[in-house]
Amino acid sequence: MALSKTVITRQEFECLFFGTPRDLPPNKLPTGEDVLRCISNERYNLAVKVSNKRVSFGQVANTVAGKIVCLYNRASIPTVSHKRVVQLLTALHDKYYSLRKSHTRDKNKEVFKRNLDDFKKKCCLLFDIAACKCPIALECTCHKTPDQCQCICSITCTCEKLKKIPLLELKFIYSLRTHGIGKIGGVDLNETKKRAKSLQRKSRSSSSKPKVDVQVSETEQRDESLPSSDVCSDSDQEFIPESPKKKSGWQMRINLKSTALTSDRYGVSDRATAAIASSVLQDFGVVTNSDNSQVVDKCKIRREKHNVRADLSSSITENKLIGLYFDGRKDDTIVVQEAHSKRFKRVVKEEHYVLIQEPGNIFLGHVTPNSGSAEDIATSIISYLTSNDISLDELVVIGCDGTNVNTGLKNGIIRRIETHLGKPLQWAVCLLHFNELPFRHLFQYLDGKSIGPNSLKGPIGEKLIKCETLPVVQFESIDCQIPEIDKKTLSKDQKYLLEISEAIKSGECPKDLSIRDPGPLSHSRWLTTANRALRLYISQENPTAEFQEIVIFILKSYMPMWFCIKKTKLFTDGPKLVHQSIETSRYLKDELKAKTYKRTGPPPHH
Repeated sequence: MALSKTVITRQEFECLFFGTPRDLPPNKLPTGEDVLRCISNERYNLAVKVSNKRVSFGQVANTVAGKIVCLYNRASIPTVSHKRVVQLLTALHDKYYSLRKSHTRDKNKEVFKRNLDDFKKKCCLLFDIAACKCPIALECTCHKTPDQCQCICSITCTCEKLKKIPLLELKFIYSLRTHGIGKIGGVDLNETKKRAKSLQRKSRSSSSKPKVDVQVSETEQRDESLPSSDVCSDSDQEFIPESPKKKSGWQMRINLKSTALTSDRYGVSDRATAAIASSVLQDFGVVTNSDNSQVVDKCKIRREKHNVRADLSSSITENKLIGLYFDGRKDDTIVVQEAHSKRFKRVVKEEHYVLIQEPGNIFLGHVTPNSGSAEDIATSIISYLTSNDISLDELVVIGCDGTNVNTGLKNGIIRRIETHLGKPLQWAVCLLHFNELPFRHLFQYLDGKSIGPNSLKGPIGEKLIKCETLPVVQFESIDCQIPEIDKKTLSKDQKYLLEISEAIKSGECPKDLSIRDPGPLSHSRWLTTANRALRLYISQENPTAEFQEIVIFILKSYMPMWFCIKKTKLFTDGPKLVHQSIETSRYLKDELKAKTYKRTGPPPHH
């Protein structure tokens, strides 16, 4: 059967400037073009339902407005009222209809072409029905395309709470308004979990509160004569109480500055610190099953660490640095390297230098020089202090250990800093490190140099590796002077040096001392090397002459000077201790003196 001539086709409802009719896209907010094509599609669908008769724009406006609002709700963006959406649709359609009417007559005129181009450009942008029209700012520094840019938008919004655009959607709505780019993604599982937990907390807090009967006055009662549409429902308006809500009492309000400092000092994680602190409070009876208001949370520890670090950073003297102390070592550091357009993690050795301000023992920061040379280290220290507005004009004292890289006469780090400042500085060289250098030079001269970081190649050095396993024999006592010192201030290795020196002086070694660990053999800690040398001495009946020289030097010079330096805390005692070290080694032969004090200590004029 042939179709009647009254049957209308989809082609008759084609949008003149934008193509065939179609419904709104389900995964993006509509532009003006999408809205006009959707209007044509709805008019066609309604015409088919109403006996193939054309329908007016007013009949489709409400349907299209509802679809647009549903898309905005799916994107979690508050919208204007339904009436206002219909008004915006009408204005857009009227502009389109006026251009369509005059298209046949004026399509070749320049004015019409300009108006049509302007209309098409506006229709390529978002059909904006968001309730908030506050300007959104994007401080972009990456210079990427809008769909790849990860910069954060900011907004200064004065709208009501229900009309505000969520912070998570600012970048989305900004891209749509400015570039017309952006799609509605799937369900954000993390955000959904957060909101679900928030609703659960609100429900628990509301259920725990006692119900109070509220008496409403006659003037506040709802007028029954008003229609139900004129009365706002609870979902349309936010309930604002007359008096501010009382803060919940379960929140932890005590400052945990000492806990945060201790956690940072020993490198304990936030979760472990919170668990330890809560368990201690539980043992003291502060936290119980009935009262858990003082439980420490890991987020509390994280905030306290941030505040403590900020306070320590702000306490740095910006314009007056009197004393600067530095020390460094090589650490295993994870770096990211690129190879064949791919990125890989590698563990490399890097020089890390820590900067401390004195007096006050204030941590200034740390630097990573390009290499371990004195030039790179001095340059990195000066550039770090300059970039952080820390003036070196008042610098008087500079301190470090006595390695040649630091204290070199012409090219050391201190000398380069002095050249940069144009003035001499007071050198505060570590005396414990100074005391190790003569012992190291004497040991390496008599026994040979090292072959690795934890080994020695000479006949004496090879026996030091397992000296603690050797039995104690009848050994010859050696007279020496042992300074009086409180053992509570000594570490484990220092106590061992003191006690085994006393044992050699007396000629008898206690059994418990013979089985104790003298410490690891390491070239960065010559104290343990001295311990092992003394332990080896009490296990040999006929030590060699070279080994006896080493042991005597330890007992007469190295050991007494170590404890004398450990006892004093005054900066002015430095020259006296250096002179005492020279006096205790005067018994050495001229040849051994020349080898022992080779390149040891600061230059003479300091």
